[in-house]
Amino acid sequence: MPRNNASTTNANTNTRSSSQQNQGNTWVPPSNNHYYKAYGGQRNFMIAFGLKPYDPDAYDEARRLVEMFREDDRLEWEAKNQGK
Repeated sequence: MPRNNASTTNANTNTRSSSQQNQGNTWVPPSNNHYYKAYGGQRNFMIAFGLKPYDPDAYDEARRLVEMFREDDRLEWEAKNQGK
């Protein structure tokens, strides 16, 4: 008997994509946790980018990375919503 795969979801969805929360006419910047979540939290995010969680300065660097991701998402959103 064939299986019904309609209920199967892809667990590898791109959590960096903010298109779901930014479908209106106004950009809503995602939280820092939105970006950390894809890596299993802030600590894992930092480790993935070669930052040392025991170094206090590394937290500032992690926030700068998130700001860069957020800016990329904003630019992507603006490109998609141009002329709407």
